[in-house]
Amino acid sequence: MRIYLTWLLSLCIISGPYGYAEWEPDYLISSGLISGEHRQDLENKSFQRLKSFILKYSKDGWCSSEKANLLMDLIVLQRPMICVEIGVYEGFTLIPIAAALKHLHHGGTIYAIDPWSNNEAIRWMTKDSADRAWWGSVDLERVYRSFLDKLGDIIGDSYCKVVRQTSESAAAGIGSIDFLHLDGNLGAEGAIIDAALYLPKVKKGGYILVSNILHTIGEQQPRLEAFSRALDDCEIICGVDSSNSVLLRKL
Repeated sequence: MRIYLTWLLSLCIISGPYGYAEWEPDYLISSGLISGEHRQDLENKSFQRLKSFILKYSKDGWCSSEKANLLMDLIVLQRPMICVEIGVYEGFTLIPIAAALKHLHHGGTIYAIDPWSNNEAIRWMTKDSADRAWWGSVDLERVYRSFLDKLGDIIGDSYCKVVRQTSESAAAGIGSIDFLHLDGNLGAEGAIIDAALYLPKVKKGGYILVSNILHTIGEQQPRLEAFSRALDDCEIICGVDSSNSVLLRKL
């Protein structure tokens, strides 16, 4: 299974010149993979200024310019009402989503789901995981407060609902989802639980971004199995960050 999935992801990288290798809205619209109804809104000057600001902010965290572009463009193009991010940390990927929702001002909301807990961060990691020591000791209370400060300064509290719970505890309070970003636990079982709980909630035609698929701990890539479950009823739209993150559409 791991060999097959690695091969499949390699296709995302080599399908060019645009193919599925990167976020290229015009190509994806012409291919019918995303809607082009609101394409002109990507050229809106206020949106371009906002995106320039957010890209400068995101580059200091765990969100590449390529991913931030994808997140903001996709929100503007697809107009999702309910967005969910599993695994928020300091908000470097959530802020671009929330900023685009604020720009649209169409009533859309993102749920920021993360327990900000060291015990939960390592719960599904194996004892020999190279990531375990770092996630077990990083000051997640400080990270949480920093996220809230940044959210308040940049977005305000009208477009994001912060849910300080595990994905399991939060699931019952989440209904149908238009856009889902899976970037939670780095343990294989935890990633599978996230996928099992939230993928069925995504509407037909909704979008899912699965991040850090190729993150390797020792010789293991703990998110590959969760990604494979998403492929059961989704199609690949594109990959970013050398296909370490892949955008899917629910069939």
